[in-house]
Amino acid sequence: MRYLKAKIQDSASGHDPSEDAMTCMRLVKLKVKKGPKFGMTTAGNENSLSVYLTKQSKTGVFVDKPIVAQQHCRGLAQALPATSDAEGLDTLIRRLSSKSEFYWFHMYKLEPIYRACSTIHDMINNAQLVDALKYIDESVQKIYTALPADTLLVVYSGCSGYWKKPEFNGSDEAIKKMMANIVAQVRRGLLFLKVKN
Repeated sequence: MRYLKAKIQDSASGHDPSEDAMTCMRLVKLKVKKGPKFGMTTAGNENSLSVYLTKQSKTGVFVDKPIVAQQHCRGLAQALPATSDAEGLDTLIRRLSSKSEFYWFHMYKLEPIYRACSTIHDMINNAQLVDALKYIDESVQKIYTALPADTLLVVYSGCSGYWKKPEFNGSDEAIKKMMANIVAQVRRGLLFLKVKN
């Protein structure tokens, strides 16, 4: 494998789904460590995780808002649109019996809190934060309990609202400052990764 500099599925004993799941987890961790552009190509939609999974003959399930799910799922990856975290949780848990090797769930519970808080101090003192984190924790526990063995689970709680197309009506310095603010907001997201053995 190019990015891990390792061979996978090279055993004489045949295909090992747990090796696939562990490799996928190592790749996701590497992506998180190296940043959003790591491993991306410039051709068309080649940077899509669903395209990568299809090329590797892997199946995946993506639960996200309808427009996001439709834009990013291709090939063997199945998009399951959900308009709320509760709907997404129910949808994902019902689909966990499918034989997919990868499950992605984008939760939006923290986003209103991110938008309302301009500093970490504001966030820590936000009464809704504890409730939101409890909800996310309980959701992850429910999913993990129902998760089949040898599968990778990724639950992300980021700031998708900050991905709106920015207006570029200013100086280069103003644009740099605005983009730095957007990046800082997006980095406040939470990511949960786990391979269930």
